[in-house]
Amino acid sequence: MKNQNNKANTFTIDKRSLLLGSASLLFAAGSASAQITPPAPALPSVSPQYVVTYFEVAPAFAAAAAKIARDYRAATRKENGVTALDLYQGAYLPYHFAMTGQWSDTAAFNAHSEGAALKTFRTSLTPHLIAAYDERRHHALEVGKTAAAKSGLVTLTHVDLIPSGRDAGIESVKMIASQSRAEPGCVRFDALTQSNRPNHMTLVQSWRDDAAYRRYIVSAPCKAFRESLLARSGSPYDERSYRPLV
Repeated sequence: MKNQNNKANTFTIDKRSLLLGSASLLFAAGSASAQITPPAPALPSVSPQYVVTYFEVAPAFAAAAAKIARDYRAATRKENGVTALDLYQGAYLPYHFAMTGQWSDTAAFNAHSEGAALKTFRTSLTPHLIAAYDERRHHALEVGKTAAAKSGLVTLTHVDLIPSGRDAGIESVKMIASQSRAEPGCVRFDALTQSNRPNHMTLVQSWRDDAAYRRYIVSAPCKAFRESLLARSGSPYDERSYRPLV
């Protein structure tokens, strides 16, 4: 009788161990699958290809970063397929930088991404960055001709629309871009759509000087746009000010 009880106990223990082991394996498998990040969707091929980039360096490295950026621009302008590459330095935070570029198509930009100019630029900047290098591909939403006048102030504005307000918000963005080009002192006002987030847009504005910009922001069209955007926006109106880096 004693041996039979021992066999029964052994069987019970082994059965519990088997169940616990199976549960552990299922949990581990579930955890592993939860950690797998799905691949990012391929970005669409567009023509022209716009790219807006932001980077921030240690304050003491600002002057050196400006030189590195100028060297990169000079090298890039020699490549095939590049239409424009403009550099900007923070108007109030000189260690903040931005770039707006235009390539003939996505293939031309992809070739540039694999080229020596960008690789050298990124390698030189990386040790001095205080935030991630932020490169965003775009396609045209409402784009006009850039005026011949020189710009004294550039603003880059990120607009984030909630899904329910996307269609109306896009129309308002297109309208303000078209209207604003007629404002005195406006050198450029383009609306671009971010390729991997179609509800995100970037407004690229260039103004002759600060005075022209300050007159514009109190104008009726600008105020109406800002007010209408609030109910459709998923984040604060993110506008950053720069000076052209010549």
